Amino acid sequence: IKIQIFGYYFNSPLFLAIENEKCFNSQRFFIQRSDKISYADIYIVHYFSYNQFIREYLRKNIPEKKILIIVSLEPPNVAIEENLNGNLFHEKFFYWIISYYRSSFFSIPNGNYIFSNKNKNDYTNIVNQFGSRKNACLIIINECHSSNNLRFEYIQELQNYFSVDVVGGCVNKAVPSSRFQTLLKNYKFSLAFENSLCYEYTTNKYWDSIQSGAIPIVMGFGKNLSHLIPNSFINIFDFETPKLLAQHLNLVSSN
Repeated sequence: IKIQIFGYYFNSPLFLAIENEKCFNSQRFFIQRSDKISYADIYIVHYFSYNQFIREYLRKNIPEKKILIIVSLEPPNVAIEENLNGNLFHEKFFYWIISYYRSSFFSIPNGNYIFSNKNKNDYTNIVNQFGSRKNACLIIINECHSSNNLRFEYIQELQNYFSVDVVGGCVNKAVPSSRFQTLLKNYKFSLAFENSLCYEYTTNKYWDSIQSGAIPIVMGFGKNLSHLIPNSFINIFDFETPKLLAQHLNLVSSN
């Protein structure tokens, strides 16, 4: 079986790991990475490159119906903005989807967890470490153009009652994802607000908060949150107003 990987993932190689010699399953396939269409059984394309792929593919006049795997870890509205239309070429492809949706053909969540019966953390150290942090929320916003304008309105209202530090490209300078956890380790709380309010859509904002020990505050209205760690987060929609949320944050930080 021949697999062609077409295009890139935000200027980085797409699925670089499957070419690793340590990946046993990949040795069963012939894997080619190219921006030029060649004959293959399966094509893997990031949705940013989908339209370019279709243009190149149609020029080849390949008669057989192939498997086209589209990689999309972003919310649906982003795919719509890119004019991604998978309904046009069903006579050419069997469409498989890789996304964060658990119902996808291949599901790749931004994070996961397993339950453990062993607690490796010392309770006293946790209390002391948490108490030494800044009693404030941190939110990192690099993407200014967002379909979720509610998060900006909510932040402004919350700042009237609780300290919120906003950093990132929307404020002054973009923060690389490699620095997220370093910054979050200085704060008790993190506003893990996504750029879109979509079902099951949770990015590294939540998981970076967990890894750094900051309590994530999420926008969970109309979303399935069962993929998150139980009792690990605060949902703003459990409080009628930002003021009531602020009161709860003060209670948690002093408890």
